[in-house]
Amino acid sequence: MNADDLSLAVLIPAYNEADVIADTIAAAKEIPHASQIIVIDDGSVDDTGKKAAMAGAKVIRFKHNMGKGAALREGYAYVDQADIVLFLDADTGNTAKQASLLIQPLLEDQADVTIARFVYAEEYKMHGGFGIVKAIARWGIKMLTGQRLESVLSGQRAFKKAVLDNIGIRYNGYGIELGMSADILRAGYRVMEVDVAMVHRYSGRDVKGFIHRFHQFIDILMTILAVSLSKRRSAWYI
Repeated sequence: MNADDLSLAVLIPAYNEADVIADTIAAAKEIPHASQIIVIDDGSVDDTGKKAAMAGAKVIRFKHNMGKGAALREGYAYVDQADIVLFLDADTGNTAKQASLLIQPLLEDQADVTIARFVYAEEYKMHGGFGIVKAIARWGIKMLTGQRLESVLSGQRAFKKAVLDNIGIRYNGYGIELGMSADILRAGYRVMEVDVAMVHRYSGRDVKGFIHRFHQFIDILMTILAVSLSKRRSAWYI
């Protein structure tokens, strides 16, 4: 892959991120080779879409909240002839520029997909969750693929476009990253986790945070089941 001719498309699904979306877009613009920045406003009730457009991104708006999977599928339909596609969470703000570290291994053909492994700040470790959902996701990947990934749920990912063209974006809810990771590994693609100094909002240890993690837990279990059943169906036809 020739870096001089490289084209990078950035997809940013966003829901009620008006306070930080402009910073995320500005940081994404600093990523080398970024030729397209597409924000999918997933039914926000604030000014997320307006501020994204003012910051220079192409904005696709949903009338209602459809979820991350639907947002990424719609955004991907607008990608031009990119060589690499980068997924970014809207709440990464100024730290989104760290995603540039995900690109080099693809350029050097060391990997087909890279996943950001956050080096969390101490505040995040102290006030975030207890790691149960992440542990279940890691177990799910090991059970489904026989391989280990630490950052199964990381939304910051870079793909050679051919990978996405092959596996598609077919999952919804909080299980999308796990499902895509399983599909990628089962298809034989090379995945590399890359340490980044990125941050985003965390769910605290309050009622709202526990409700959020409960929904994550259910979605992840359902995704593990769906991938497992898909794996068995494939085996029946061999």
